[in-house]
Amino acid sequence: MTGDEERWAFERDRRLIERLPVGVFRSTLDGRFVDVNPAFVSLLGAESESDLKRHDAGRFYADPDARDRLVERVERDGRVSDEEFELVTLDGDRIWVSTTLVLSESDDGTFLEGTSQEITSRKERERELRRYQSMVDAMQDAACIYDADGRFVFVNEYLAEFYGTTKEALAGEPSTLVERLRTEATDEPDPFQRLVDGVIEEFRGEHETEFPGHGHAIVDYRLTRLIVDGDFEGVVAVGREVTERNRRERALERANDRLDAFVSIVSHDLRNPLGVAEGRLELAREDCDSDHLGHVERAHDRMQTLIQDLLTLARETDPTIEPVSVDLGEIAETSWRSVQGHGAELVVESTSAVRADRQRLQQLLENLFRNAVEHGGDAVTITVGDLADGFYVADDGLGFPGDDRERLFERGYSTREEGTGFGLVIVESVAASHGWDVAATDGDDGGARIEVTGVDRVA
Repeated sequence: MTGDEERWAFERDRRLIERLPVGVFRSTLDGRFVDVNPAFVSLLGAESESDLKRHDAGRFYADPDARDRLVERVERDGRVSDEEFELVTLDGDRIWVSTTLVLSESDDGTFLEGTSQEITSRKERERELRRYQSMVDAMQDAACIYDADGRFVFVNEYLAEFYGTTKEALAGEPSTLVERLRTEATDEPDPFQRLVDGVIEEFRGEHETEFPGHGHAIVDYRLTRLIVDGDFEGVVAVGREVTERNRRERALERANDRLDAFVSIVSHDLRNPLGVAEGRLELAREDCDSDHLGHVERAHDRMQTLIQDLLTLARETDPTIEPVSVDLGEIAETSWRSVQGHGAELVVESTSAVRADRQRLQQLLENLFRNAVEHGGDAVTITVGDLADGFYVADDGLGFPGDDRERLFERGYSTREEGTGFGLVIVESVAASHGWDVAATDGDDGGARIEVTGVDRVA
C-alpha cells in the first residue's frame, strides 16, 4: 500500500469512527486520553474533545479502584470484553456503561483502546426486575407462570417450598394443577386450554392435594392470561392456602346448625310449655288467692324476658348487616315507644343521621332504654345526644357501680337479682356487627352513660 493509500485508509477509518454512535477512545495506561470520538465526548458530558482531555480517566469512575483493576486485567489478558461499571459524568450524572478494552503497542508506547456504550436504561430495567422478583419471592402466596403446555416457566420461593425443592428444579416440570384440570374437565377444551386459546381471561378454583414439601393442603387459586406487548406469554397462577380457613368454615357451619337447633328449642319447645303454665296460673287464681301465685307470675315474666334476650343474642351472631341512612332522633323515638315507663322521660338532643342497620340500631337503643328504666326507675330521664364520632345514651339515675364497671358487658352479669345479664351484651354485639365501640362511663347528671363511637355519619 502506497503512502497516499495509507493516508486515505486512515482518514476513511477516522471519519467512520467519528460518526459511530458508540463511544471510541484511546488512552495511556496512566489515564490520559489521547484520542476520542464525539460520541465518547458526549457520553462523559464534556463540551469538546479538548475539554475532555483536561481530565484524567480515573476521575469518571464511581468506584475509585475500578479503573486500576480494569487496567491490571487488560495487561494480564490483553483484552476485556463487555465489562459493566458505573461512571460519573462531568455533569454529575451517574451512568452505566458496557466497555470493551484491548491493549495496543506502537512506536509511541502502550495504550488502551476501547469502546463504551451507555446501558443505564437496561440496568434500571434489570434493577426493577430484581425488585419485582424479590417482592414476588417474599409473598406468602404461591405464584408461578405456566407455558402453553402447562409447564412451570417461573416459580416463586413460596411455591418451591411447597414442593420441597428449588425454583430452578421446578422450571420445565409439568404442573399437577394443570394435569388435574385437564383430567377432570367434563367438556372440551379444559379450562387451562381455554385460557391459552383466549376463550376466557381468568379461571378460579380450589386445588386439594399432597405437596411433597408441605403435606395435605387446599389452595384457592386464580389463573389469568399473561399478555406482553399484545402477545400471549403464558398463564399466571396465584394461589393461597385455605386449609385452615376451610376447616374453620366447616366448624362454623356445624356451630350455626347447633345454634339454629337451640333457637328452635327456645322459640317453640320452651315457649309452648311456658304458655301452658301461664294459662294454668290464671285458672289457679280463679280457684284461690295466694301470695305464692305472684311469685310464680314474676318467674314466668323473667322466663319470657330470658327467652326474648336469648333469641335476640342468638340472632346477633349473623354478621350480615344492611346499613342505610338512619335519623338517630327519629329511631330513638320509635325505640322509646316500646320501652317507656309510666313516668320516665326521653330527651332527644341528637340532630345527626348515621349509617346503620335500622332494625339492629333500634334493638340497641331499646336495650339501653330498658336498662336505664330498670335501674333508674320510672322517673328517670334519658338523653340521646351526639358525639364527634358517634352518639351517647345517658340517664340521671343511680349510675353504674364503680367496682364492677369492667364486668358490665359480660354475659349473664347483672346488678339486679331479677336481671338477665344480657341487655348490655346485646348492645355490644350490635355495635360490634357495625364495627363500632361501646364504653360505659358516668353521666353529666350523676347517672349512667353509654358512649357508642366509630359510627359513620351521613352529611
